[in-house]
Amino acid sequence: MNAFAYTLRRMVRELAGDGFEGSAAELTRAALGAFWLRSHYLVEYRTRTLLRAFDTRHQVLAEPVRQMVFGTNYTRPAVGEPLPPYAPAEWNRLIDLCKREVRRLGEEHRAMIMLAESGQDPAIGGWSEANQATLLSYTKGRTAEESLVLSPRASRLLEHSALLRRHVPAELAEHVWLVTRQGRPARAAFEE
Repeated sequence: MNAFAYTLRRMVRELAGDGFEGSAAELTRAALGAFWLRSHYLVEYRTRTLLRAFDTRHQVLAEPVRQMVFGTNYTRPAVGEPLPPYAPAEWNRLIDLCKREVRRLGEEHRAMIMLAESGQDPAIGGWSEANQATLLSYTKGRTAEESLVLSPRASRLLEHSALLRRHVPAELAEHVWLVTRQGRPARAAFEE
């Protein structure tokens, strides 16, 4: 989150340095293009993400700017030397973190299923947390051939995340770890 805030401040500062003092609705292709052409990949990626979200919510960008924002990137990520492998201690921390997160999400999932069992159709019983949980459906969606490749535990994890994955925007659907925050789907953020 801090990286996006920093990048947004940088964009505002550099556009102001170019003489642009308007709002997002007044952005031009020339101003935005000049900014992106002198920026590296992450700056363009973050500002595109912010402008897409802003325009999706408020629909204020001019159509030519909107086409740029939702179009193809100007810059590409730099491909360099491969990163050094994790040290054994780092692997152990990562594995422990993943196990804790899987356990926590599994407990939340089981609690939601138990809650759903006590609920009823919201059309009959009205809206309550238990009745909203009856709206969950469980579909395996795997073929026999795929089940031979995945372990039973891995299959359960993917099936668990598939419940939420079907209802998220395309940019979130590609992430393995999805959660809900204040009733909205989000990519999981792990803290050590």
